[in-house]
Amino acid sequence: MKKIAVTLGYILIVVLILFFYFKFNPSGRGLYDENLGTKKEETKEISEEKITLKVEKGEGVKKIAEKLKKEGVIENKVFFELYALFKNAWKKFYPGEYELDKKLSFKGVLEILTSEISQEEKILIIEGWTNKEIAKYLIEKGLIKNEEEFKEAEEKIIKEGKYEFLQGYLFPDTYRVYKKTTAEEILRKMLDNFEKKTEKEKEEIKKQEKTIVEVATLASLVEKEAANELDRRIVAGIFLKRIEEDRKLESCATVNYLLGETKRILSLEETRIDSPYNTYLYKGLPPGPICNPGFESIKAAIYPLKTDYNYFLAGGEGRTIFSRTHEEHQKNKEIYLPK
Repeated sequence: MKKIAVTLGYILIVVLILFFYFKFNPSGRGLYDENLGTKKEETKEISEEKITLKVEKGEGVKKIAEKLKKEGVIENKVFFELYALFKNAWKKFYPGEYELDKKLSFKGVLEILTSEISQEEKILIIEGWTNKEIAKYLIEKGLIKNEEEFKEAEEKIIKEGKYEFLQGYLFPDTYRVYKKTTAEEILRKMLDNFEKKTEKEKEEIKKQEKTIVEVATLASLVEKEAANELDRRIVAGIFLKRIEEDRKLESCATVNYLLGETKRILSLEETRIDSPYNTYLYKGLPPGPICNPGFESIKAAIYPLKTDYNYFLAGGEGRTIFSRTHEEHQKNKEIYLPK
């Protein structure tokens, strides 16, 4: 009986220690603010860096605690495990990728990793989509309410001054986002991806005395005009040759952008739409990208192929038909364009 009483006494002491520890020190770094989990006298010293934590299916608290410790989110694995046990969250972690701030408390970390609000959705942004098409897709996925929410997020980011417009920089890729996300968070994720994917190419762009706007704009035309890597590089070369020779680009893709649809054959009236985006009327590149190009098209705009071709034609089934002379180009039109 005495042994049982001693054991119960020890258990009570441990429980009390844990209670007061987690009550006043929820993240293991000292006496923390109850809401933010940041040590009041050391707030400036704690890193505000964010990290991405990947939780695999079936991973338990021990493995997750190891990852959190490695990333510098927590300082003590054992205390985090005990806290998870204390909160009855031992096996309630959802798999996925989570963005965590290093100043989060145990409570904050646990709430994110075990909350249904943090459940993720996979989205696939297709190469060549316009911002309007991306907005429509996100609405269909139930991630944003309407197009107005998307536009408001665009305007907010543009006002910050880094981008004149976002179309052209929303990098086509597969993303994982929280179901309870915002249009702004999704847009920033795509923009960050664009910056990362083009980082290695920036020195070459600078060397060629081009701007990222020019590259993104040319790449957007290439994206719409050709379907494979080689053809894209040849098309980019043809466009640049026309610019050097002070000729109009005459890209059907720019007129289709104005029409809001894809037509293989344009009428004379359609090629006369008065807009700076109409490359049948105005020389040089349009004012900005007409879509969001993929990495292959971006690379084609940076590393074009110089050839003796002067014309090209979409031959159907992803083929591009090239020709050297206007006469040859006209014959190809008769062969490959629908009657």
